Amino acid sequence: MDDFTRYEAMRDRGADRQEVYLAGKASGLDSITLTRLLRKVYGLSLAEAKEVQIRADGLAASLDAFQEGLAPAVEEVLGSEQELR
Repeated sequence: MDDFTRYEAMRDRGADRQEVYLAGKASGLDSITLTRLLRKVYGLSLAEAKEVQIRADGLAASLDAFQEGLAPAVEEVLGSEQELR
């Protein structure tokens, strides 16, 4: 398994979730490992870890807002599929 002691030490020194996530990202961790990092170090659910990632990356203010932004693209794709039938 992954050794997250560096990030646990950051947490213990007062680093917040986003700071730890960005440090892991800067160290070259892939997105799945970053999710595991947040879940293990902070005891987050999958949805909570994803929200940290979305906010830290500046993609949206929340996971809900990010997902709502996906809706028009999904509707467009689904509409295109209906036209092809």
